[in-house]
This record gives sequence, C-alpha cells and structure tokens, in this order.
Amino acid sequence: MKKVIIGNGKVSQIIQEIDDIVLDHSKIEITDQDSVFWAFSRNNIDNGDIVINTAAKISLEWCEENKFESFKVNVQGALNVLEACRRFGAKLVHISSGCIFDGNHVPF
Repeated sequence: MKKVIIGNGKVSQIIQEIDDIVLDHSKIEITDQDSVFWAFSRNNIDNGDIVINTAAKISLEWCEENKFESFKVNVQGALNVLEACRRFGAKLVHISSGCIFDGNHVPF
C-alpha cells in the first residue's frame, strides 16, 4: 500500500512522510482528467493505495475574483481525482484547508 499526496502546500508538507509519493503541480494537473489518469498510471497507483488530495485554490479573495478557475481546481479537479481513484481502486482522502490556519503555519 502506497500513500500518495496530491499538492505541495502547507497541509501536504505537514503530513508528508519519507516514503510518500508527492505529486505537485509539475507532476499532475488535476483540472485535466487525462493528466490525473496518466499520473496514477505512471506511479502505479492501484487497489488499496491511499490518495490524499490537498490541491486547491485557497485564497478566499482570489477565489472570489476568479470563480471559474476556482471551480476548475476545487470542484472539477477534485472530481477528476475521485474518478481516477474509483477507476484505479485507490482510497481517497480529500482535505480542504481553506480557513484552518491562524497565519502562523499552525493548523487548528
């Protein structure tokens, strides 16, 4: 069983362990379903592996001003990861980190 983390922001960095596979934006584009399937295939993600999706647009002000891009990442991207997990047999954990930090890099 592998642990795969999508994203490389604060939450991803907090939960990463040495043997984890980390797919940052240079390795996966969650808004593109083909990119997600390719990344899963390339990393041999399959039955029983755990995929933790931490990729998201989180700046509330930016999201308000860029609704379409926010939707593409936070909704369609998450659905693309969900569909890939379903097809490859992986288990999905989706973490949304908006508004959980106190500004000091400490989640609460």
